[in-house]
Amino acid sequence: MSNNIVYPATGDGGGVWGEITGTLSSQTDLNSALLGKVDTDGDKVLSDNNYTDTDKSKVANVPSDTNSALSDKANETNINYYNSIVTKTASGNVLSTDVFKYVHFNSTSSITYTVQPNATTAIDVGTIIQLTNINTGSVTIAAGSGVTIRSKDGALDISGQYGEAVLRKIDTDEWILSGSIE
Repeated sequence: MSNNIVYPATGDGGGVWGEITGTLSSQTDLNSALLGKVDTDGDKVLSDNNYTDTDKSKVANVPSDTNSALSDKANETNINYYNSIVTKTASGNVLSTDVFKYVHFNSTSSITYTVQPNATTAIDVGTIIQLTNINTGSVTIAAGSGVTIRSKDGALDISGQYGEAVLRKIDTDEWILSGSIE
């Protein structure tokens, strides 16, 4: 078997290429292989799936020890869901330290718990705060300037002693209040 390429003198496209004979257009296996080829530009292979410079930069910034970095992130306080109780005995604002905590309201007087705009108290979308009224005073959840709190029938009060509710942030200045509310 010869691996030499022989070009025909006739110019009709016929010739002998090793064991392949005939015209180039009649070589379906070769034609299919050529149609599936990928062009190159220097060291880069050109295809529909090439990374952009921005994508390459993102990949380059992934920590070499990703498992360790993810473990560190998982151990941050705001990721440890409901790892402690925060007790409120007077009116005040939602604080970043209330994130993923049980917030207990313990007062015989009325308490207003106000959700401030994100510009005042930055809290991540997806944050959940569990609320419980553990005493006889009423507890009202209020929206600060520019904040929207969505709830069934517009209810913003936790229903009596031992009533529980959940505040969940769904957008920059938008929250859902659900649970035992009236």
